[in-house]
Amino acid sequence: MKKRFTYTLLAAMMIATSLTSGAYAAGNATKSPILENGDSGSNVRFTIQSTTPTITDPEEVQERLDLIDAEALEIYAQTKSLDAVGEYLEDNGFINVGETGETGIMPMSSVNQDVVVITPNVYYDTMTSVYRVSSGFAWKNNSSGVREWRDDKSWWCCDLMYPSDDVGGMDQFGIYFDTSTGLQNYGGHKLTLWNSNDSITETLTTPAASTAQGVAFTGQDTIRYRGAGWGNQSGYDYNWDDGVLTTYFKTTAAAAGKSREVRAQFDHSWDDTNINSIGIQPWGITIGWSVQGKAWTAVPTNPYYWYT
Repeated sequence: MKKRFTYTLLAAMMIATSLTSGAYAAGNATKSPILENGDSGSNVRFTIQSTTPTITDPEEVQERLDLIDAEALEIYAQTKSLDAVGEYLEDNGFINVGETGETGIMPMSSVNQDVVVITPNVYYDTMTSVYRVSSGFAWKNNSSGVREWRDDKSWWCCDLMYPSDDVGGMDQFGIYFDTSTGLQNYGGHKLTLWNSNDSITETLTTPAASTAQGVAFTGQDTIRYRGAGWGNQSGYDYNWDDGVLTTYFKTTAAAAGKSREVRAQFDHSWDDTNINSIGIQPWGITIGWSVQGKAWTAVPTNPYYWYT
């Protein structure tokens, strides 16, 4: 049954209690089957009508956002759906700044559409006047039920003698806007990663790049062998099996009347190469690879249209 909360002091205490008791401990939930089509795209048209935040103290704002993020993460872990997270946000004082658009969003990838990248969404918090931007990705299964990332492991990887192998260089996942006019990067960036056995491998909080144009995280993806009876991938484990990114922005008067497109981008390197540079541009997240031709990019087919 879906949980609904109204953000009051009592609700905050309830959430804090559930977190400390382990009822919502990250990584302990049973994750639904991996995404195959992603969430719906959105067409956004929303104008703030002189809303006055009820929470203005920076510490209280951060406390609220941390509590919201903790619960939203658990919901995403169970459902792998930004729509499900959105329902929770709407129950807690957030406004979806758009309307549902096309469904069945598929990624564009140079390697047989190996990865689902979810069209981002944007929610406005009426209590803090902060915008919450989020997106996710997940590796797909092939027709035999095998994750596509297993095609990228070295021929000798992996067994009990040689248990792990880095897959190429670092991977990247980020969100970017086609215009930064009137946007202020508020912080609170998080990229949470799961392995193929539904456990959180790590939560990154320091992005490789962070500007008013967007946010980008990088990290090394690794395949490990944990024994023939482990998990659902013949004993293989992968620390970048799927993930969800959340970040926060505020707007200034310069944002009024502006429209922008919000996109997510996933970059995967499959052979020996490294990231020498990274930048966030209106047209995408640009990466300077040490060796060209050993990485590919996946983005949703449709952006998220955000009007302010």
